[in-house]
Amino acid sequence: MTVPLGDREPATSFASRLARRNGCINAWEFCEDMGLKYSLILKGDPTAIAEIARLGGVDAEKLACHTFRRPNLRIVEIGQEIITRTELFRSGIRFCPDCVSSDLAAWPHLGAAAPYQRPEWHLTTIRTCTEHGRALVSFSQLSPRTNRGDFSQAIGEALRELDTPSTHAVLRSPSQLERYLLARLSGRHNKQRDWLDHFPLYAAARLTEVVGCTKLYGLATRRGLLTDDQLQRAGSAGWDILKDGPAGFERFLEGPVKAFWSSRHDAGPKSLLGPMYEWLAENDTDPAYHLAREVISAFLLRTIPFGVKNRVFGTPVGRRRIWSIHTLAKETKQHPKRLRKLLITRGIIGRESAELSDHRVTFPADNSVSDFLEEIGELMSQKAARAYLKTSRSQMAVLIRADTLVPYATEEGSVAIRPLFLKRHLDDFLRRLTIDAISTAIPPSRSVNIPKAAKAARTSAAAVVDLLLRRRLIHVSRDPDLQGYFSILVDPAEVRDRLRDATFSLAESFSGPTG
Repeated sequence: MTVPLGDREPATSFASRLARRNGCINAWEFCEDMGLKYSLILKGDPTAIAEIARLGGVDAEKLACHTFRRPNLRIVEIGQEIITRTELFRSGIRFCPDCVSSDLAAWPHLGAAAPYQRPEWHLTTIRTCTEHGRALVSFSQLSPRTNRGDFSQAIGEALRELDTPSTHAVLRSPSQLERYLLARLSGRHNKQRDWLDHFPLYAAARLTEVVGCTKLYGLATRRGLLTDDQLQRAGSAGWDILKDGPAGFERFLEGPVKAFWSSRHDAGPKSLLGPMYEWLAENDTDPAYHLAREVISAFLLRTIPFGVKNRVFGTPVGRRRIWSIHTLAKETKQHPKRLRKLLITRGIIGRESAELSDHRVTFPADNSVSDFLEEIGELMSQKAARAYLKTSRSQMAVLIRADTLVPYATEEGSVAIRPLFLKRHLDDFLRRLTIDAISTAIPPSRSVNIPKAAKAARTSAAAVVDLLLRRRLIHVSRDPDLQGYFSILVDPAEVRDRLRDATFSLAESFSGPTG
C-alpha cells in the first residue's frame, strides 16, 4: 500500500508514512523488509531515495528536492541551501497542529499515516507556520521506543500525549524573516536580490536573530536565554535592519556606539557590541559570516580610536583612522588638558566636547591632525623657549609684547592656554636675527648686545630687533663666547641713525616668523 506525496515532503517523512501505512513498527523495520537502509535515507543518499520513490510510486527527483542531505557531521543540505546541524531542532519533533489536522482531513482513510513532515519544521529559526499563522508545537517527551527520525511514529505519540495540540500553539503572524527563510528553503526565492542572499541559509538566519536580539533586548542579552516568542520578535526586528543591506546594518551599529560614548567603559569591540561581536569573533574561521565582519570592521575602524596594534576580529588595524584626546596624549606624551585646549583653538574639535571625557572626544586622523602632531612634538613653554633663545625673562616679555615672537597658541575665548612656542619658529627667528652677524675673535669696541644698544639709543629692544630682522643694520657681529640672543652685537650709533629714518615706523614691526 502507498501514500500520496505531500507538498515539499522529504523522503524521510515519506518512508515513515509508508511504514505506518503497511503496518510496520517503524521505518527502519519497513526499509529492512524492502531491502533498504533507512539510515541511508536519513543521510539523503540519492540511490536510497530513488528506491523508496520507486516503491511508493512517486517522482524520485521531486522527492529528493526537499530531502536533507548530510555530507558530513557539521552541515546538512537541502536544494541549494546549507544549514549547520546546530540550526536543526534535534530534541524531538516540531509541527503545526493545523497542518496535521489538514492532512488528516485530506486523507482520512490513511489514519496515522496521513500527516507528513514539512522541511521547515526542522529549522529552529522558523517558529511559525506561514500558512496558518500559528506557532509550531515542540514535543520532546518521546518515549524510549520512539525515534524522532521516524516522523509518523513520533507524531502519533505527540498527538496522543498532547490530546488537543492546537491549544499548545498560539496564533501569531509569521515574521518576514520566517517567510524569507521558507522561500529559500522551498527553492522559491529569487536569490541575489537581498544582501542576506549572499549568506548561507543558516548564517542569514542566525545573524538576523542575533542583530534583532541586540536591538530589542540590549547588548548584554544572551540569545540562549530568550524564549521562542522573544526570538521570533528578534528575528523580525533583525530583518527590518538587515533587509537594507550594509547601509541598514551600519545604521543599527550607530546605536550601540552612541550608547557606548555616554558610558564609562573602555573603547573596544567587545565593549561596543557585546555578545554579538563575541559570537562573530568565535566564528571567525567560518567564511559564512565574512560579509558581516567586513561591515562591522569598516564601521568600527572609522568610528573608534584604535591604535595600529589593536585588532578587530583578529586582524591588526594597520593604520590609525581616528584619534581621541586620550590616545593622542599617550602618543605625544602631552598632558590631555593642554591637548584639549590646543585642539579647540585649532578648530580640530568643538567647544561642545568640553563635557566629554578624554576617551570620548574623537576626531579623524587626517592631514590637519598630522600637521598638528608635527607641531606639538616641538612645542616649548615660554620658559623653555627663553632658555632656547638664551635670553632673559624681561627680554622675552619685550619680544612677545611687540609681537616679534608670536606664541603658537594663547587665550581664545574661554579657552586659556599658557604661551607655547614652536621650535621651528624660534629657529627661524634666530636665523633671521643672525643672518648679517659676523663672528670675530675680538668684537668691535663700540658694539654691545641688543638691550644695551637699546638703552644707549634711547629706544626699545624690540626696535633694535626689528632693525636686525629687516636687515637695516650694517655693523652686526657675534660674541664668540656667547650663543643666542645675547651673542648679537650692534653699534648703538648706527641704531640711532637708522631710527631717525623717516621710513622706519614701529607700526610696521615684525608680527611673526616667516619662512
